[in-house]
Amino acid sequence: MSGYRKLLAVGAGLGMLLVGAVAAPAAADPPNDPEVIRVQIYSVRYEGLWANARFSGACPADFPYLTDKKFSNDRILPLGVIIDTAPSVATLVVATSSEKRIEGRKEFVAVKSIEGSFTNWSVGSGTFTVTLECTSNWKKGRLEATDR
Repeated sequence: MSGYRKLLAVGAGLGMLLVGAVAAPAAADPPNDPEVIRVQIYSVRYEGLWANARFSGACPADFPYLTDKKFSNDRILPLGVIIDTAPSVATLVVATSSEKRIEGRKEFVAVKSIEGSFTNWSVGSGTFTVTLECTSNWKKGRLEATDR
């Protein structure tokens, strides 16, 4: 890698650090609903710049759907996914399975599992935790399908 490209990569990482330092993580209060549970699917301690890993997980069979709640204002995540880590950690999380139903004339989808990865863009260490908020009630997890 040329010196110029290395400088660009380091600059991009530092930019992410500065942007992340001013963005506060969204609060994730525990649910007070018998139809909703939280399931921690992944937790790891990372060390140093460019520490990274992949993860995947699903809601349990008796609470199969991710809730339709947004838990992050500074990360792009599927609804119902809670990431707890430093702002300097970049994430990529996608839905991997879902269930579709037709109600009247509209099609709805509820996400059931995810997979993703993270990369640390700082020289420090910390923890990275992924928690899913899952529900047994289809209507608390469904979203109108937009791919029709």
